[in-house]
Amino acid sequence: MRLPNLIAKADRVFSQFVRSKYADHRDMVKCYTCDSWHKVQHIQAGHFISRVWYGVRWNEKNVKPQCVVCNYGHDDEVSKKFSLALRKEHGQGVVKELEGLKRRPLDRFEILEIIEKYK
Repeated sequence: MRLPNLIAKADRVFSQFVRSKYADHRDMVKCYTCDSWHKVQHIQAGHFISRVWYGVRWNEKNVKPQCVVCNYGHDDEVSKKFSLALRKEHGQGVVKELEGLKRRPLDRFEILEIIEKYK
């Protein structure tokens, strides 16, 4: 499988994992940044650090369920709420940890492992 196809497959399985992980018994998920509730199929996998950075693209600490408004309207207020929620959930050093990981390259074997882990 070509690398772009592997990346797309990893994105699909990881997004499904993130959205399902936070779903309740009614398949409802709370947005990580605004606390609004949405059906699992209407929530998105929002990235604190942009998904252009492969080192954190499929990192569970970096990716949380977000509503469309928060995910696409990544303004300073949403970013601040995301950062505060991350620190509350994962500790004060989480942002620095993610920043340190973002430049780490991934090879195709690691992407295959991500697909296997999250499918």
